[in-house]
Formats: sequence, structure tokens, C-alpha cells
Amino acid sequence: MSGALAFVGFALLALRRLMTYLHLFQQEEYDNRRFLAWLVRNRAFDHRLSFALFAVWLMQLALHTVPAWGFGALAGAASIAVAAFEPDPRKTAKKPLVMTARAKRIYLVALALLAVIGIAAAFCTGPILLWVVPVQLVPLTLVVGNLLLAPIEAKTQRR
Repeated sequence: MSGALAFVGFALLALRRLMTYLHLFQQEEYDNRRFLAWLVRNRAFDHRLSFALFAVWLMQLALHTVPAWGFGALAGAASIAVAAFEPDPRKTAKKPLVMTARAKRIYLVALALLAVIGIAAAFCTGPILLWVVPVQLVPLTLVVGNLLLAPIEAKTQRR
């Protein structure tokens, strides 16, 4: 149950956060190297949710009387709170995200990858701090999705 609550929060965060990174990926013209360089150059890793999960993990270590599902609920709630403040780049950006056919394909593949990662994390019985790994992998799933779709994109561009 603890993992399920954390997964629901992570899934909502992934839906919103992936849009933000997709917007940046689109501006980098779906170039994996440029996007990864941008991520490194701008230190674009999650700070807020990672800090919140770290705090929940410290509480998990300190408070042995709280049931495990309570910490999963806290991790899920933290994820939902962060997702609620994630802007929608289709509406709020100076140059909005355009959900082209290619953007939709990359988004759906990346979302499927994140669902697999999230389910794997939900079944992990380790500390709630392990949820930091899936949170940090969100932008990288766009690159993997783009690589997986490369043959389809090449065929589409040849037409």
C-alpha cells in the first residue's frame, strides 16, 4: 500500500514534469546531446521533491512508530504538491510547447518508461528515499524514448 500511494503521486508528477522537459527538448530540436548538455549546464535535476523525499526518509528513520504506509502517503502527497505547482508549458511559456505528432510519440514512450520505473520502485521494499531515483530519471526518459523512436522518425522524415 505504501508503494501504491507513492506511485500515484509519482505518476501525477511524471505527467506534469515530463511536459516541462519535453518543452525544453523540443526547443533543443529533439537533439539528445544538446538536451543532455542543457541538463548538465543548468543543473536541471529535481531539488524540491528530492528534498521533501529526503525529509520523509529522515522521519522514517527517526519515527519507528509510524506505519510504512504513512511514509508512502507522505511521499505521494509531496509528489502531488510539487506536481500542482508545475507550470503547463503549453499555456505559460513565452514560446509554448507544441504537441506535434513527434512530441506526442516521445511523450507517450517516455511516460510508459516512467510507469515501468515507478512500478518497479513501488515494489521495492527499501526506504522511501529510493523514490528520488525515479524522480531524477524523468528527463532522461525523453532521451531514451527518442532513441527508441529513431527508426520510426527516420522513416517519417524520408517521406
